[in-house]
Amino acid sequence: MPNQSEELIVSYIEAGQPIKALELLVPSINVNAIASDGDTLLHKAVNAGYADVATRLLTYGADFHIKNAKGLAPLSKDFTSAETIHAIRQAYHRDTPIPLSGVTNNPAVHGVVEKMSREGIVKVEGLLHGAQLQQIQKDISQLVRKLKLGKLTGRSKYIHYDQREYWQKNHRSYVFNDPLRVSSALIDFCETPFITEAADTYLGKKSHIKRVMGMRYLPSQVSLDKQQFGWHHDMEDRQFKVMVLLTDIGPEDQYMAYIPGTHLIRHGYEHFLTNKITYEDCNITPANATEVHTTGKAGDCYFFDSNGMHRGTRSNGKMRDALFIEYTTDKNWKNIWGTDMDETMKQKIKNGSGNLLKEYIAVRPKWERAKERTERKLPTWAESLNEPELWV
Repeated sequence: MPNQSEELIVSYIEAGQPIKALELLVPSINVNAIASDGDTLLHKAVNAGYADVATRLLTYGADFHIKNAKGLAPLSKDFTSAETIHAIRQAYHRDTPIPLSGVTNNPAVHGVVEKMSREGIVKVEGLLHGAQLQQIQKDISQLVRKLKLGKLTGRSKYIHYDQREYWQKNHRSYVFNDPLRVSSALIDFCETPFITEAADTYLGKKSHIKRVMGMRYLPSQVSLDKQQFGWHHDMEDRQFKVMVLLTDIGPEDQYMAYIPGTHLIRHGYEHFLTNKITYEDCNITPANATEVHTTGKAGDCYFFDSNGMHRGTRSNGKMRDALFIEYTTDKNWKNIWGTDMDETMKQKIKNGSGNLLKEYIAVRPKWERAKERTERKLPTWAESLNEPELWV
């Protein structure tokens, strides 16, 4: 039975006073207290649609498996709507405080994470350098040469974004979703301690790699405003993404633009069914929006939260080579892209001290799974809503 404080929390929730309920929610509260009608505090918060109250309960360890008198768990679609679960998941990942201690004592990492927490993006100069940079540049150029040959024979034609690699004629870009298979140096870079410590700290728990991709953008005079060249977010919860510049990028070249602070926005369920967003969606105007342009030298990196408003740009400036590495705590294996790397390289990962790529090499590559997939009605993030153990 709930004590007096827990009964007050129930009464505040039922009376439509979530702020007062939050004031009473402290770690000493029994977050799994069951009211007289069989509902837990989490049931009450979810039923009322109070995402902040539900998030606080989950943060303090509320058990989302407990069923009420009707046999329903609080985060199940039988108890509430997908829209409500989505709102709670957004609140949980957007507003859960980031612990700066316990993961690393590196002050430089703390500085990076603090700036990402405020702005959503931070530049780290020269993180990739020397022989490692040169080898990765060489490996990516080798991939592009193969795609060029495939373009001549029609084998590299773009069909869908989750192909292993392709030439996107309309975008004048080469895209490779499995650069790890040709680059042992890139495998090592993915587990650079500075990056992994920053990712783990920003995400609040041990992360793993979900996707590694690369792009070569050729100069283009055609201005595009759709797909990655229009303002968008990545339809993810809190995700730590690294962009690695492999070529020098100046202000006249093809940089990514990012609007600082927009990573904190909780996008609604319907807005998560498409990644396109506008200034109005983010409560800003072009006049008051400050853009970060991801220019720099080859080897510079940008760490960013891909929930923020961002887009690629096109120009007749220099060719751009860039890599993107996505770190996440999401336990949904369907979100992991996988790789076709040979067994020798897989063994290198298995024998390594890090665990960030061990799930990555264990799944069937996404492009192989896509061949067998029937038409999907909902994106992967929506499919996992009803499985909170994957995202709490």
